[in-house]
Amino acid sequence: AFRELQARGYIRYEDMPLQTKAGKQWNVEFISNVYLEDGNQVIQCNIRDITERKRAEEALRASEERYRIVTETATEAIITIDENSTLLFVNPSAEKIFGYSSAEMIGESLSMLMPEYLRHAHKVGINRYLETGRKHVSWEGVELPGLHKNGQEIPLEVSFSEVIKRGHRYFTGIARDITERKRAEEALKASEALQRQLSGRQSAILDALPAHICLLCGLGNILEVNASWKQFAFMNNFAGSQAGVGSNYIEVCENATGDCTLGAKGTAEGIKSVLSGKLDHFELEYPCHSPEEQRWFRLTVTPLQEDASTGVVVMHVNVTERKLSEEALSRAEAKYRSIVESLPAIVYLAQPFPPYSPIYVSPNITEFGYSEAEWFNRPDMWVSLLHEEDRERVLSATEAGMHQGLETEIEYRIVGRDGTIHWIHDSGRFVSDEQGNRITWQGVMVVITKTKELEEQLRQSQKLESIGRLSGGIAHDFNNMLTAINGYSDLTLRRLGAGDPLRHNIEEIMKAGERSAALTRQLLAFSRQQLLQPVVLYLNGIITETMKMLQRLIGEDIELITVLNPDAAPVEVDPSQLTQVIMNLAVNARDAMPQGGKLTIETANVFLDPNYVSQHVGVLPGAYVMLSVSDNGTGMSAKTQQHIFEPFFTTKEVGKGTGLGLATVYGIVKQSGGNIGVYSEEGVGTTFKIYLPRVVGQAKKSQTKDSLDDFPRGTETILLVEDEEMVRSLTRQILEECGYTVLEAQNGVEAISLCEKQDCQIDLLMTDVVMPQMGGRELAERFALAFPQMKILFTSGYTDDAVVRHGVINEGTNFIQKPFTPDRLAHKVREVLDAPHGK
Repeated sequence: AFRELQARGYIRYEDMPLQTKAGKQWNVEFISNVYLEDGNQVIQCNIRDITERKRAEEALRASEERYRIVTETATEAIITIDENSTLLFVNPSAEKIFGYSSAEMIGESLSMLMPEYLRHAHKVGINRYLETGRKHVSWEGVELPGLHKNGQEIPLEVSFSEVIKRGHRYFTGIARDITERKRAEEALKASEALQRQLSGRQSAILDALPAHICLLCGLGNILEVNASWKQFAFMNNFAGSQAGVGSNYIEVCENATGDCTLGAKGTAEGIKSVLSGKLDHFELEYPCHSPEEQRWFRLTVTPLQEDASTGVVVMHVNVTERKLSEEALSRAEAKYRSIVESLPAIVYLAQPFPPYSPIYVSPNITEFGYSEAEWFNRPDMWVSLLHEEDRERVLSATEAGMHQGLETEIEYRIVGRDGTIHWIHDSGRFVSDEQGNRITWQGVMVVITKTKELEEQLRQSQKLESIGRLSGGIAHDFNNMLTAINGYSDLTLRRLGAGDPLRHNIEEIMKAGERSAALTRQLLAFSRQQLLQPVVLYLNGIITETMKMLQRLIGEDIELITVLNPDAAPVEVDPSQLTQVIMNLAVNARDAMPQGGKLTIETANVFLDPNYVSQHVGVLPGAYVMLSVSDNGTGMSAKTQQHIFEPFFTTKEVGKGTGLGLATVYGIVKQSGGNIGVYSEEGVGTTFKIYLPRVVGQAKKSQTKDSLDDFPRGTETILLVEDEEMVRSLTRQILEECGYTVLEAQNGVEAISLCEKQDCQIDLLMTDVVMPQMGGRELAERFALAFPQMKILFTSGYTDDAVVRHGVINEGTNFIQKPFTPDRLAHKVREVLDAPHGK
């Protein structure tokens, strides 16, 4: 505050709490400014006690809150109109009495709530009052008929008062539905008339009343009953035929038994209390059972005269419909609460100003580790749980939404009691009262943590796919160049003597080419565009075969442990690629344990259920074999784990790694139909889990062929079709050195034209898969009719887009992938030519 004072020269705080020496709490207004006196800065402070004003403000707020509660809970209709009789406010009871919703009434004329014949008189009367200030009738306790939405008139007792606010006149009316009272009064009047004149005409009127009425003398004997009473008393079962004229109704009720005992006993007590003068009237509601249904009645006991000892009127009114409505409302409220509290979302009401203290929270707020009581005991609980990276953004958006009266849709993170991060989608809006005043903020919080995790997995998957497509395209073009570089280097070395001064240079070129070819193979593996040769095998066998090599690779300071399930099911993978996966993971584990440690390789049969699948993008449920590689090294942060499968991403020093090891593992696993996941914690270690689909079949042992140093030779005619000139020229040179006759074309169309012009017999068609104008697959199909004995050898720089998509790779297809060495090409050509026809 003083830094701000020095910067601005002035500060003001309208509400600053201070505490006296005695511990008393003051609220003060604090004003300070700075001025110079004799060259020195002097701070002048003015402090004014505003404790009483604060108390008055608090009292005003409390008064307003009490007014709101009174209006909302009052059983009478409360209505406010302006000078034009326009409805400005109605409370819930007004909606219930008149049958309209508040939205239907607000803004309309008061005349809609009164019968047609009173509207003109009302207009004349209020205009007279506005002009002269003279009331035509009393505004206190006036009985007037109202008009229900269904067109029925409602007897009302109305009181009006006037309020002048800001130069305008407003009128507030309180209307009580006196339908029941009017009925009782009518019945009472009829009873009194009957007591005075027991005439046939008056008895008929009494019988016509819907209420069940009987007149009792001061001793409780029945003097007279109407027709409705006779039916009621018999049906009621606690009075029956005994409750007739001359019987003592008090005794009948006291001796009643059965389901209606409560009503009977209450009736007897009420009559005795009124007759003895203890009560001026008595009311009781009770259920009445019958074989068909249960009904509810309201009992009213009223003295015949001021001296109740002369007798009373007992009246029973059927209130079943009202009770059923109240019960339905209660059930609806209970159902609504049950729905709210069973929602997976968190429903809340909060104060619309900082720190947004909770007014209501649904019970599942405990998901964050804090009880409901804790939320209410700490007003700033929500603000305190906001993630520090999201807090400023969320509070700014919330404040702006409340200030502008807009609905908000915000996603943010909440930190639970145990440190768990919960992603939240929060929808909020203002709740307004009948006047449109914004009174509270209502919202729904939905936990979207799993959705966020899946979105991140999908984003990573799409990113890797995109990088993979780019890498595959680069590798394809690079393979064509490497074929020429490595091939010509190989041919040149074969012609140079051991002491030739150029031999060292060519050897270095060839080493660089071979390293480049290895890098290209890694790119193809990551992009899932390499040619796999899968066989059915057991993971345990591959792991056992690589154990010695692994131990040499990781060093003696790392303990290698295997936990292999002997019943692990077979899988279908390329054994050489699976070996590369294990080696790459072992190298990563070794680098994570510079001081030594434990490397554990484990296999197991697992079943990935729908719950696991729902949390991992691209995973299908089913039976898998798990390959787990774990270390107790340095581990990885969550941020690092998000990028480990990206090509060229590495945490190692420059020159210590290419960043393709895990990218290669990812590509091989995905191309093999499997899935890979990582679980790591800094300072604890890392575990990679690979899931490969189980297969049904007999495992086969992989076989490797020894390469030969000498080129196999032949005299057959070979048609070479290749669109890359460097590759085509090299291939022709290699084949001609092996003794073959070579015809060449740069695409399929040129190859067909060449064969049509020359009368030749072709023994082998060697063609690239993807070429302009006509690809290798279509060319092979056309030549199959013209040269039925011809063998076919396909070649390509990559396989996924160019080979698999073009329908070339299937069982029995002869294929050689670029870059190839002269030796490998010579052996492959001889292998294809020597194979039986059809293979």
